[in-house]
Amino acid sequence: MALSFDGVDDKVDFGDINAIDGSSLLTVCVWYKPTAASDAAVIWGKVASVGGDAADLVLWHGVGDGSVGADFAFVMGTTAPKGRVAGIFSAGVWVHLAIVYDGGGAANADRLKLYVNGVAQTVTFSGTIPASIGSSADTVTIGTDGANAWDLDGVLAHLKVWTAALTAAEVAQEMESARPARTANLVQWSPLDDGVSAKDYSGSGNHGTVTGAVQIAGPPVSYGSE
Repeated sequence: MALSFDGVDDKVDFGDINAIDGSSLLTVCVWYKPTAASDAAVIWGKVASVGGDAADLVLWHGVGDGSVGADFAFVMGTTAPKGRVAGIFSAGVWVHLAIVYDGGGAANADRLKLYVNGVAQTVTFSGTIPASIGSSADTVTIGTDGANAWDLDGVLAHLKVWTAALTAAEVAQEMESARPARTANLVQWSPLDDGVSAKDYSGSGNHGTVTGAVQIAGPPVSYGSE
């Protein structure tokens, strides 16, 4: 199953996931089916407002600076994209997205990797990827930012978040499995398959509150790990 967002006022708010604050390692995986190829919307974020919060941490459908596009972008510590992959979305087509962040890397390409359907992409970088994530009381949301702006029109499923930098092999494995294959450092596992509850099955208690989004059929992935 999955949650469908109407592009107007739907969202899921998971509260402030403190484990993310100050971390130098992060992986976020999620299945996404956009209604339109081009959009300007937050897929996942820990940010009060995309418009200028210094603790921005956002996965973005669009060019990454609020502009409409078919790009997959990562925004961090600024209003501009830190890394993006151009033209990867198609209307009505499921795609598995993953960002792997390792602030200890020597160069941008070591610090940030973007995967589409389990395949590492060639990333266009802007500026320097920070060595760690900013600390804030901002909540983690999907489908919008903390200011209820940049609303997503599409479907999300199988959200997983780790305070770890997964390998390429692990990302490919997670794409095929609804259940996390890796449990170490797992801070959120929300299949988004339980209606308005958006339960977190990681054991961390980061349950979500669903506003507006409705349950529909999800992507074709198995339940157990491959």
